[in-house]
Amino acid sequence: MLTFFISNVTLNLLLVAFVIFSIISIKSGIRSFQFQISIFIIIWIAAEILHVFGESNFLPNPNLEQLSPIIHTVSMISISLVFLLRYIHVKKDEKKFIANIENQD
Repeated sequence: MLTFFISNVTLNLLLVAFVIFSIISIKSGIRSFQFQISIFIIIWIAAEILHVFGESNFLPNPNLEQLSPIIHTVSMISISLVFLLRYIHVKKDEKKFIANIENQD
């Protein structure tokens, strides 16, 4: 079982990212960007867990592994929506992006 977790680097890195973003999101609140990213990471980790456990035959039902691509798609849609809504919010409030600020010498 230990070699299972050692050999699956992607799953381990996602779990580390999940812990980091969870701590940040708890400190920053629901409306923050960090919280929204942590939700994306949670969905991504769920899909990766299904994929890794399915390949290792740890799932009770082999058909559960087929949900992994669907969950990945949901996570990509959710992160796209976060970026789109944040972009619309910035444009609506006429805030400036750093890239749009002219160099003033």
